[in-house]
Amino acid sequence: MTEELKAETELLSESLGVQYVKFVTKRRFGIELEVSKKVSLETLVNAVRAGDQNNECLGSNQYQQDSGNSYWHCKFDRSCGSKPQEGGWEVASYVASGAQDLIKIAGIGPILQKAGAQVNDNCGYHIHCEIKDFDQGHAANLVAYWMKLEPIICEILPKNRRNNIYCRLLRDVKPVTEANLKTAETFWQRVRPLSFDNAERRVSLNMCNYAIGTAAKRTAELRLPEGTLDENDIKNWARLFIHFVNYCKKAKFPGNIEPVTTLREAAIVLGLHN
Repeated sequence: MTEELKAETELLSESLGVQYVKFVTKRRFGIELEVSKKVSLETLVNAVRAGDQNNECLGSNQYQQDSGNSYWHCKFDRSCGSKPQEGGWEVASYVASGAQDLIKIAGIGPILQKAGAQVNDNCGYHIHCEIKDFDQGHAANLVAYWMKLEPIICEILPKNRRNNIYCRLLRDVKPVTEANLKTAETFWQRVRPLSFDNAERRVSLNMCNYAIGTAAKRTAELRLPEGTLDENDIKNWARLFIHFVNYCKKAKFPGNIEPVTTLREAAIVLGLHN
């Protein structure tokens, strides 16, 4: 970052009342990078192994669900091909925790790119954050505050992510009435996933693993960001989401899902306001 850009960033942060938050949480997480089939599975696996010699990397020519992995997993994913039915690859990280893991995981992006990996408009970037310590009230907070943020977050994303069948907006999928908002409990009963089918999973904030999954995989999954191999994008989206999750655990139920309309309001809802 240039000194001029740094100064502008600091001035903007000060005007919005935004505070810098150190990444000290030990909340566990994992990420998924989707890429096209421009490179082979073997190339991806070898690239990950070269970039992380402490965690093994496996490869699969078919899609497989992961849970509690201590290894990387490169696998086929039908949703992210450049052409219909072509498919692509998903590079899923091991279950991670802390700043050092995040730095290492984010560093795999440029290594994949150097190996020839590419993203297209069908690729996404997904972040799983463990919330096994959440009760239903905390889960209600997470979804309600996300619904407030969803419209303004969409403004910073490419158009292809705003109306995408693989990350449909939660506000559209789970319309909420005033009666649903009386308490955190009534709200959660309205928005909670009822099954593991694609209609419930393929939304901007996927709560299926928390609502229906096993105790070993109680996670919230952010699916809205566009596909990326940029190291800073990978790192900062994860930091933002994990901090937001932590904030929602201690915040009060908002009692409404009115969209935030300013960056200052967004900073407050994200837990970044002084």
